[in-house]
Amino acid sequence: MTDLRSSGFERPCLSRRGYEVSGFVFETGEPFPELAETAAPPVSRFRLRLSAPVPTDTVWYHYARLADGRAWPAFGKSPSDACYVIDFAGVCAFVISERGGRIDGRPAAGTAASTVRRLFLDQVIPLVLNLRGYECLHASAVLVGGAACAFIGPSGAGKSTLAAALASPARPLLSDDCLALADSQDGLVAYSGNRGSKLWPDSAEALCGDHGSLPAVTGHEAKKLLESEAVPPRCAPLSRIYLLDPGPRDAAPSLGEAHPSQGVPILLEAAFRLDLTDADMLARQFRFLMSVVSAVPLRRVRYSHDFAALPTVCDLILADAEAG
Repeated sequence: MTDLRSSGFERPCLSRRGYEVSGFVFETGEPFPELAETAAPPVSRFRLRLSAPVPTDTVWYHYARLADGRAWPAFGKSPSDACYVIDFAGVCAFVISERGGRIDGRPAAGTAASTVRRLFLDQVIPLVLNLRGYECLHASAVLVGGAACAFIGPSGAGKSTLAAALASPARPLLSDDCLALADSQDGLVAYSGNRGSKLWPDSAEALCGDHGSLPAVTGHEAKKLLESEAVPPRCAPLSRIYLLDPGPRDAAPSLGEAHPSQGVPILLEAAFRLDLTDADMLARQFRFLMSVVSAVPLRRVRYSHDFAALPTVCDLILADAEAG
């Protein structure tokens, strides 16, 4: 495990790097090897400070719940500092300026650099984009015929596994676990994000065989990182949304159309939002997601967790996506 204190996080960094995540540029002194550097001017800063405490007047307004019922992370505001706080207790707290222009990470002693990196990319960046007026979904996506196909479902539904199974040099992975969406002159587009699939060991073994050489995603969990060699475009039109509905192990895979009314609650559940007390943001997000389900065809995919069914599921999706 790499400790932040031995990796240079506590020292001021004079040369900062610009990176692009989901079409948005940020600046940081910490290298992100899985992301491409950019010469574009930064729009936000990420700086890790080991000793600065969370503001003492933070008012906690929401506690996210893990599958086992634990509250993690906690969300709060500091009136005096005019900032938001996301506290992953025992791991790292992130303090975000009121407009999302600056992000400070305050990791706990002994936290691995890889853990802070993943929390920043997978949790903090999407929430900051939401604060700045954009929308992100807990989804994975691949390019099929130059258009994005997104996979959405509950935790453990197989979003990353299915996207990784479909990905190839001709069908690059657009993003894993988080997908930023925006309106453009050409319609709804999905942005390129994390270009590496985070897989549980059984999924990694099913897709790669001997997965022992794959790096761990973080220092505190068993997931493996399957890096994508193909580089996708910066963004692509969103052509399909596949709603994953895992069924019994002996159920045959199936794919069918889904009504927009079925998609709205699923997309709401999958959406990132930082300030649940911001009524304007909630209304904006709801309107946007309504426009998404009205403009993009929805498909419901039912399949078992039997990895032997993956080729059949992939064939069903490719046939549907390539049909236009």
